[in-house]
Amino acid sequence: MKSANSSNLAAMTTIWNIDNSLSGIGECVAADNKKQNHAEIRQAFFAKQSIVDLAGNAIGFELLYRDTLSQASFSNPRDVDVTASLLDMVYNESGREHLLPKDKLLFVNFDYDSIVNLTPLDFPRESLVIEVLETCAVDKKLELSLQCLKEQGYKIAFDDFSFSSEWIDILYLADIVKVDFRTLTRCEIRYLLEKHLVKKNLSLLAEKVETESDIVFAKQLGFDLLQGYAIEKPDFKHYTEAEVKL
Repeated sequence: MKSANSSNLAAMTTIWNIDNSLSGIGECVAADNKKQNHAEIRQAFFAKQSIVDLAGNAIGFELLYRDTLSQASFSNPRDVDVTASLLDMVYNESGREHLLPKDKLLFVNFDYDSIVNLTPLDFPRESLVIEVLETCAVDKKLELSLQCLKEQGYKIAFDDFSFSSEWIDILYLADIVKVDFRTLTRCEIRYLLEKHLVKKNLSLLAEKVETESDIVFAKQLGFDLLQGYAIEKPDFKHYTEAEVKL
């Protein structure tokens, strides 16, 4: 499925060979069609990680990213074209069933530019969860863009939610709030929930839970969803390949 509103994606072709043995890890190679003979090749490696409810049932997956296989940890795709290219591949009929079961949600990180350009509108609202990166500048343009996306039926998740007043002011737009168990202390997490998040009409997701103790603590505090190495580690043992030409 191609992005109709993006000039970058208008010139893009995607080839995705699905590995039937597994599930969702890929290599994305980008090059400039106009300068194919001297193109700079950029590689990006992706994996999905389960997000589960308190009973351990997967309700969806987050797409994670590495610049190289040797990179120590996963990060968020912070490139508009990389994010859009990956989504284009996921929602292609030939690959979707391997990457995202039809009844599951797909959590994808979007940076400021992707949100204000309304890039998510090119993809299905039924399954896509827009993760708003904590690095986004919180201004009126971001707020109005999120309002538009929410009115169109998209689910909004705030990633790595903090105590910042600017984020608290737009908390009404969030359906899901992700709290980082590695960045915040347990005292800070408890305070954040009690002061700002308890009794709000949203789901609380504990991310980067790495121990059984983290899981117990999250359940005690009333979190609804869990994500992290204690639940599932992303796997690169099998991967598919994609070639994206810009």
